[in-house]
Amino acid sequence: MVDDKKNSIALALTTLGILAIVIGIILGISSSISNDPYIEGELVQSSFGWGIAINGIIVGILFLGFAEIIKLLQGIYNQQRYQNGLYEQLSTDRKESSNSRDASSDIVSDQERHEITEYFHADKVEEIKRTSQEDIYLVTVNQQKVVVELGGFKPVVIPEEKAKELGIL
Repeated sequence: MVDDKKNSIALALTTLGILAIVIGIILGISSSISNDPYIEGELVQSSFGWGIAINGIIVGILFLGFAEIIKLLQGIYNQQRYQNGLYEQLSTDRKESSNSRDASSDIVSDQERHEITEYFHADKVEEIKRTSQEDIYLVTVNQQKVVVELGGFKPVVIPEEKAKELGIL
């Protein structure tokens, strides 16, 4: 996954979570072994100390959980930004190549071929043809013609009825 931009909020929450756990444990231990005149009995004082330590751990884990959620969201954002930049670059390359050589507009790039063959990994991909529609390909798999759309997170097989509406089949 592309992780070119870190999130400062996630870093701050991670730091707060670790501090909450450490401080909670230290306060719990110190309150359970101290001689507090307001708390009578060692059992009550020990229970009070354990309660403080457990509360510190729970609060710290909550902070760490929120930090992890923010890190995951940042990763998704970075991945989408990377993919959008990559697809914009591919489309500009495609436009430039179509302007310079109109006869080769049917050529399928290695990346597109790899995505399609990876999608049909168990089946034999015999032929891949580019259609007039952007990111839509006519693929022959196990002697059957299938219409595949690229451009998202993974290839999508377009139903035969929809392909006929688009004029591909």
